Amino acid sequence: MDDIAFYGRGGKEPGGFCDYRILAESGEYIQRWDDKARAPYLADSTGRMVYTYDTPRSIALKCEFARRQGLAGAMYWDYDGDDSEGTLRKAVYMGLFRRNGSSRK
Repeated sequence: MDDIAFYGRGGKEPGGFCDYRILAESGEYIQRWDDKARAPYLADSTGRMVYTYDTPRSIALKCEFARRQGLAGAMYWDYDGDDSEGTLRKAVYMGLFRRNGSSRK
């Protein structure tokens, strides 16, 4: 398991990245899902991968893995990359501490 990324890796230049809040709102790319990797990515109009990043769905899977392994939590970077609604922060909280509408004990 990798960390939970509040940014996307990729772009037109090597080593490029972009905050989730910008990727989520851009509308420039098509969101795809890789079943084997169990991870999302953004593709350009030709279908080529442009960015890898996390979404609430992939965060839920990472948090599920952390719980199954008995881990005490998960790490994410960078807090500022989340959108104004806190979509990714909420997904981490729900994934680690809430299940089926009740608090995890």
